Amino acid sequence: VAEPQIKDQLLWILRTQLEDNVKASSVMSDGSYCRKANNMLPVNSQETFMDSSIHQAESPEEKPGLFQRLWRAILEKYRQGRFS
Repeated sequence: VAEPQIKDQLLWILRTQLEDNVKASSVMSDGSYCRKANNMLPVNSQETFMDSSIHQAESPEEKPGLFQRLWRAILEKYRQGRFS
């Protein structure tokens, strides 16, 4: 990767995933999975990525429902004199 900023971000993603030990499992010889023992500080890559994301989820209280969206649209049209 030629772009240093992208290279750093990719390395951070890889390191974070490799350090993830919250749901870590090993593949056994018979193909089954076994949870790895974890005595270290928990690292959850999914939570780390969500916490550092530029996209923030709206809480249900902040997200207007259908009625609120329709009512706001009607009020906006009325205020602009486009209500008929």
